[in-house]
Amino acid sequence: MASWRAALGNRWLQLFLLLAVVMLGLQAWQQRGQQALGERIAAAAAPGDLHMISSTTCGICTQARRWFTEHEVAFSECFVERDAACRAEFERLQAPGTPVILVRGRPQLGFSPPRIAERLGATGSGG
Repeated sequence: MASWRAALGNRWLQLFLLLAVVMLGLQAWQQRGQQALGERIAAAAAPGDLHMISSTTCGICTQARRWFTEHEVAFSECFVERDAACRAEFERLQAPGTPVILVRGRPQLGFSPPRIAERLGATGSGG
């Protein structure tokens, strides 16, 4: 009986270790894909191509800002609470929330690097 339990315990340990290795591999693959996507966007985005309308309390805005910075993507940003012209543009667009990312003047609600790449024509193979 004890050997049966030990064998079952070993099987669960093996399954757990296999799952951990698969998860780590998947995470590394996703990071490589994000890196390649960031490189394509950075290469395609000229200064002025990306402008983010943000809010100081917007968590997605913070994520987008970090992503752009990490991948060295040229972008500009304004905050609706601090800049009257920014607030007016936000209201003119009638956006339901932030961020609004203007990709070559075309508004995109939310943050989606694949959609940004598509709008910039930066959808090549990678990662």
